[in-house]
Amino acid sequence: MKEISTTYDQSQEPKIYEMWESSGYFNPDNLKGEPFTIIMPPLNANASPHVGHALGMTLQDIMIRYQRMLGKKTLWLPGTDHAGFETQVVFEKKLEKEGRSRFQMTREEFYKEVWDFVQHNKHITEEGIKRLGASADWSRNTFTLDPKIVEIVYDTFKQMYADGLVYKGDRICNWCVKHQTNLADLETKYEERQDPLYYIKYGPFVLATVRPETKFGDTALAVNPKDKRYRKYVGQEIEAEGLLGQFKLKVIADDAVDMEFGTGVVKVTPAHDSVDYEIWQRHKDEIPGPKQVIDSRGKMNLPDTKYHGLKVVEARKLVAEDLEKAGLLEKVDKNYKHNVQLCYKCGQLIEPLIMPQWYIAMTKITNHESRIMNQSLRDAAVEAVKKGEVKIMPDRYEKVFMHWMENIRDWPISRKTWWGIAIPVWYCGGVEKGSQKIVGVHPTLVSEWLHGKTRTYRLRDLGFKVGDKLAFEDSGTKKLIGYATMTGIEKTTVGDIALPDLKHSGKYKTTAELIQAFHRMHPDRNDITAQTPAWIYDFEFEPLSKENTADGCGQIILSPDKPQSCPTCSGKNLAQDTDTFDTWFSSGQWPYATLLAQSENSKSKTQNSKSDFKTFYPTQVMETGWDILFFWVARMIMLGLYKTGKVPFETVYLHGLVRDKDRQKMSKSKGNVIDPLGVIDTFGNDALRMALVVGNLPGNDLPLSEDKVRGYRNFANKIWNAARFVMQNTEELRSDLNGKDSYSERSDLLPEDQKILDELQALVADTTRLMDKYDFAHAAENLYHYFWHTFADKVIEESKAKLANTETKASAQVMLNQVLNTCLKLLHPCVPFVTEAVWQMQHKDLLLIQKWPKN
Repeated sequence: MKEISTTYDQSQEPKIYEMWESSGYFNPDNLKGEPFTIIMPPLNANASPHVGHALGMTLQDIMIRYQRMLGKKTLWLPGTDHAGFETQVVFEKKLEKEGRSRFQMTREEFYKEVWDFVQHNKHITEEGIKRLGASADWSRNTFTLDPKIVEIVYDTFKQMYADGLVYKGDRICNWCVKHQTNLADLETKYEERQDPLYYIKYGPFVLATVRPETKFGDTALAVNPKDKRYRKYVGQEIEAEGLLGQFKLKVIADDAVDMEFGTGVVKVTPAHDSVDYEIWQRHKDEIPGPKQVIDSRGKMNLPDTKYHGLKVVEARKLVAEDLEKAGLLEKVDKNYKHNVQLCYKCGQLIEPLIMPQWYIAMTKITNHESRIMNQSLRDAAVEAVKKGEVKIMPDRYEKVFMHWMENIRDWPISRKTWWGIAIPVWYCGGVEKGSQKIVGVHPTLVSEWLHGKTRTYRLRDLGFKVGDKLAFEDSGTKKLIGYATMTGIEKTTVGDIALPDLKHSGKYKTTAELIQAFHRMHPDRNDITAQTPAWIYDFEFEPLSKENTADGCGQIILSPDKPQSCPTCSGKNLAQDTDTFDTWFSSGQWPYATLLAQSENSKSKTQNSKSDFKTFYPTQVMETGWDILFFWVARMIMLGLYKTGKVPFETVYLHGLVRDKDRQKMSKSKGNVIDPLGVIDTFGNDALRMALVVGNLPGNDLPLSEDKVRGYRNFANKIWNAARFVMQNTEELRSDLNGKDSYSERSDLLPEDQKILDELQALVADTTRLMDKYDFAHAAENLYHYFWHTFADKVIEESKAKLANTETKASAQVMLNQVLNTCLKLLHPCVPFVTEAVWQMQHKDLLLIQKWPKN
């Protein structure tokens, strides 16, 4: 004991963690008592944990360590997330740096490369979680693409489809032109911008818009029914002069129109504005359906006009200029400020487009035989929170939760991405009705490169134009399989064609290889080069009905694997839906899916195939950031109730966002990002944990600086040196204790030492009260002040004189040892490494599983 270092050696932390993990006490199978479960929010398996993850891991670890010391059968189940859209964006950036594109490979090749990328990074992510001190049960570690998880996700989808809660529909969505996928409302952000507001003449009206380029898709004009200025026009059809000639539009009345915006008259463009789409839904009997004049690439789709093929911004400028020349532009407010919707990943403007997507009905009543029979998903979740079956902390977020649920819309669960869980739907007829894309090389259509390995299509007619109906045949059987109506043509060259548009089988990695393949198939066509003019065609494909062909009946078949034949018509011409599930749909099932999946998880030591779900569900706590209360938490409650009839967790603990010392959001561009693993290397794990916990109240953002972490490294050293002093001065006493660490039964304590122990008991009671309330910030802060300012600065200093006196020495030794060991237990959930290191110098067993001090 005389040779104990004066500085805590943080380099021993990995060895301490290895000792904990190898002990088997992270696994609840080796524990007894009442279950206490936390399902770890799965971290994205594409990078190391960031400081926000460190905060979540610290809070969850504090909860688990505390409950374990209370004698609970604790399960903290870890996992990682394939993070579909997020990971695809990250991987595509990697490909871009390598001079490659996913459009140069098949979906299968792309998926395999991303899988390998994720498996490598998943290991890095998991090691990062361990370095943060997470005392999780790694024998039950789960990945969102584990076969059993995917099977459960499919089962839920199939059940919801049967219950009429899942449907596919053409509805307006938030389309990201850059990433070529739709995004949920929660995956977009808003930013105030200053744009020109154009006042355009529409017959007897003048109306304001920031998007004059969408006027070609107008289907009506709308006013507020309370607006007396325009009441006489409601129901009438007006004539107006436009850039493409005269047109007629009906005037309708709708409460969505803001009388204070512009002139109080707005144009209704349901194909390119979500509010206008809703207006059309309410007035379908009065006005025509949507007219799409912008395509999925963010270009104008106006064949035979000067605007066709222009990007939206280019078209807007040209349309404004032409309106002014035609005398149809009354004025322009160049300083108009408004909020614009952006993709949360790339920051580009969202283009509202009508696309076929899979949805979950949020407010439809279900008759599924479970807890939510005769309720909607939304209402079941609201009821659970109102009844207190799910408690949200801090409670102010309960009101936010209720407001969001009241205004909830159907949830789009499909993404037009390649990485993720494929939607288990097959279409009899070879291809689902929807937008398709093909490439033609003038004057011959290169159909052999279309649609990958499973099927190619050959156009019957060449020299077609937009609006023409084209016949398609199967390239193998030569049978007619359907018709397509051309909706757009974009001129380019062979060298410029993005290979994904060809949908080839991946054999051709470069344009040169593609041209060579063409020459092999068409040796007489030496005129085809990389500079040859080409067109990309968009069309709407309609498979033949069952009455017209035996090759397909249009039946939708739910199956994870390709069926041998259609159960309705026995046709074998089947094609899988090309979309993947929104990641939030699979992770929304995480609490029950992870526990059910353990039944076939060979890594788990669980014997009973149903025991994990029966023992640990519902879980006790879901700890996560307040910013994904609706992304994830609300959906877990709805899906958990639907699938199991029980809430997935009893308490939702929402932490805030970690910001820099000036309370600014951390970002790489600002250079203020804190790497938690780098901080651990420099200051130690315990220092980071205390810096993240002290001052961190639920739901509040937390400022973090290097100085704050450095201060708590000093606290770890204070613990070490205070313990060093006590151990050096009580060594002969502890040798007589036979392993006991309690002296409360001794009668030879001096009154002043007994008073210190009484005050210690008050600290135990207060700390226990705060821990039970999940008030870890105040518990940690109180322990910090007690240990440093009361125990180290006062009690230890005053004990030095008593230790030097033979008459008071024994009492002082008993008191010091009791305070130290009790403090080590109280501090362990917050600073587990230094407390375990100190404990190991005195005891043979682990502090990890010591009983929490009694009040």
